[in-house]
Amino acid sequence: MTFRRSAGSPSWHLLARDSLRYLPLRIWAWLRYRNRSTDVFEEFRQADRVLFVRMQGIGDVVWMLPALRAVRRLLPAARIDALVRPCSRSLLEPLGLVDHIFEMEPRNAPAATRSDQTSSYASLMQRLRSNHYDFVFDLHGQRETRRISFYVSGRRMVSALVGTNGCYRYHKSVLTELASDLVPLEDEDHPVDRSMRLIEKVHGGPLGVDYVLDVPAAKIASAQLSFQRLGLSKKYAIVHPVSTEASRNWPLARFAAVADHLIENYNLDILLTGSSRDTELLQELSASVANARRCRIAAETFDILELAAVCKQAAIVVAVDTCIVHLADAVGCPVLGIFTPWNLMHYPYKQKEWALAPECEGEQFDLDVIPADEHLVHRISSLATSTVISAIDERLAAALVGA
Repeated sequence: MTFRRSAGSPSWHLLARDSLRYLPLRIWAWLRYRNRSTDVFEEFRQADRVLFVRMQGIGDVVWMLPALRAVRRLLPAARIDALVRPCSRSLLEPLGLVDHIFEMEPRNAPAATRSDQTSSYASLMQRLRSNHYDFVFDLHGQRETRRISFYVSGRRMVSALVGTNGCYRYHKSVLTELASDLVPLEDEDHPVDRSMRLIEKVHGGPLGVDYVLDVPAAKIASAQLSFQRLGLSKKYAIVHPVSTEASRNWPLARFAAVADHLIENYNLDILLTGSSRDTELLQELSASVANARRCRIAAETFDILELAAVCKQAAIVVAVDTCIVHLADAVGCPVLGIFTPWNLMHYPYKQKEWALAPECEGEQFDLDVIPADEHLVHRISSLATSTVISAIDERLAAALVGA
């Protein structure tokens, strides 16, 4: 399986249109950077204010944690801020890795997810710009985040350039000129490694990856109270069957077979997790399990760090490609993730071999031209129940040996 972006590169007439549209921005970038210092390493060592831009889901913010720790370790006296989606605040704030959290939904996010707090785009940009950041790390490398990062940066803007295969039109379409320091990356690189590569670019050498999520004691205690109210035994598995993207969802009936297997063969209770909008689906899944009384439903029973604490004590987490896979991986819980082939590069970072996807040997996927949802749902459904159950047996056996 290989990935490409060439088919998704913009046509020449769109490139010409965007060239005129963003010409003032490109001229501004040229004027800003033409006399910049060539010693980026020394500038980084002296940096007082740093901003990370990561406006995607909670799992993406989990991937950012090693980079935050690295900068905090390298610049202990610096102010470190983060620009993230509002849903990520509950993860970042209690960890104490950043000094201030700014919230914004991407402009292409559904209107229902935008709040009054995040709607004032211009006001937020002015607040960020007034902080005069020495370094801004754009962890996306997309046109919108690159424009934001450039506007609010004071001296240096470090950005990723992912998977262009040397395509000139793709380079131009994502406004690469706005970055003072551009880091070429591959589509197959894990997002954790991509984030670290940006830090290593300005540090001047390799850094160790400290990929771990330390759950605060207060969150562990509050999770324990909620856990007791659910009436679960101390031996349990977590099953998370629903993603917000239909293309990532494996059939519920097969998750019921997985739950039956865990109950019958490992004597585990089952904790079914999801958001409040997934309640009916979780109830349907619970009713389909032969021993339904061994199942408990937790639809937004826990906040993000409480959920991480519950994952840490679980025998295994079996889930589709959502943030819980990465939370569990970061706290050291055995994971079995069910992925689509085109998202397999987002495997659980410390448990790559336990990311399952339908077979697609020899196929090539264009990451800019994704098939219709119906086709994707069909593709993930081709992953057999027996394959997942066999992988669960292997994963639990490996966890037992590791213990």
